Amino acid sequence: MKKRIALLLAIAMMMTLTACGDKDGGKSVTNKPEDVAKEFIKAEMMGDIKALKPLCAHDYEQELKDETLDEYGSEENFFQKFGEESGEDIRSWNDAYTAAKNMNKAYLETDYGKGYKLTAKAGEAEEINEDELSKLKEDLEEDHDDYIDRDALNSVKEGVVVPVTVTISGTDEDGKKVEKENKYTVYVIKIGGKWKVADYTHVFSDDLPDGEVVVPTPTTTTTQAPTQTHTVAPTQAPTQAPTQAPTQVIPDPNSYNTGYIYYDEYWNEWANLQYEVDDGWVQGTDEDYASYENSVTDCGLYIKRIDDAAGVYDLVSIIYEDLKGADITPAKYMDVLISGLESQYASLGFALDISEPATLKRAGRTWEDRTITLNDGALYQRYLVAEQDGYMIGIIFTSKDAKTMDNLLYRLRAIG
Repeated sequence: MKKRIALLLAIAMMMTLTACGDKDGGKSVTNKPEDVAKEFIKAEMMGDIKALKPLCAHDYEQELKDETLDEYGSEENFFQKFGEESGEDIRSWNDAYTAAKNMNKAYLETDYGKGYKLTAKAGEAEEINEDELSKLKEDLEEDHDDYIDRDALNSVKEGVVVPVTVTISGTDEDGKKVEKENKYTVYVIKIGGKWKVADYTHVFSDDLPDGEVVVPTPTTTTTQAPTQTHTVAPTQAPTQAPTQAPTQVIPDPNSYNTGYIYYDEYWNEWANLQYEVDDGWVQGTDEDYASYENSVTDCGLYIKRIDDAAGVYDLVSIIYEDLKGADITPAKYMDVLISGLESQYASLGFALDISEPATLKRAGRTWEDRTITLNDGALYQRYLVAEQDGYMIGIIFTSKDAKTMDNLLYRLRAIG
């Protein structure tokens, strides 16, 4: 779920700044989206407030000051309270910024020692389409309506998403070597001729219980080949939040696994796949996962968002099929899949419009890409297929709305 820019108070109390910026007090960086994303994450980890303003798409500093004054009533009151919290003499905003950075550094040194090392790596930027960019601009204007140049925002025509991985290594208080990875997805737009950060999502590995993570039900995932169509929506929309599944050891990223869900995101480091889940989605039941079941196919993700009254029916599933030893390419696999679906739907009396064979570059790989339109737009299904280590990865997006299909695809990312 996207994180809104935090108050300075949160910086002081939580020692974690959720904002956007540069590093080392505002040193310039190459204005490439990958560099902007990487340096913003490094600054976020270091709590470097001075560097944030030039890389934010909105007036971050003014918003920060206004929201802080709303909380404390006056600069003098805030400086006094923050000085007491930080143990520093704060008489200006610059003093407060420095104190926040020092507190964040002390926090990191507590966990990783004074000689800790922080490195960041940005993956390849992926362009977002027109509908995705429009939604990002709407969110930016809604969240920061008094702090955004509307004319500049309206003129934005380019946007990308960049995966960033930050590694922090050092030694703990017992002298034991420690290392943590934090993975981010950064949304960057070109505004006023420069790439700037609009928003981001993250999952901190520090938040994980030792060796444990929430995984989708069922804990033993066995499924059937991705020919299950799920064309009939349930008669009642689910109202409960996703059920927390049992915990298990995080899968070995170097070996085949079906991934796991932690908070609002699905992760599979072996497949280098990440899928963002926001409000309104519910986790599939045991029966939903089992609906794909057979001896060679696993279901890593099954989520749905259904509201009959609003005419909403969205479903996303990620399937893994063991085809080691089979002489079949992703293109041939897709042909067989589409042929089977065509026959199945025809037998049920559906009118079909099937897209021509195509490929799509997404989440760090090239996918076979086909879309089926049922009954002149009553339902849309998009199928992506790719191969890894003898397994065929299939992703199925289903929706009653064509524009929603783009949004469902937009949430699919490479981890790094």
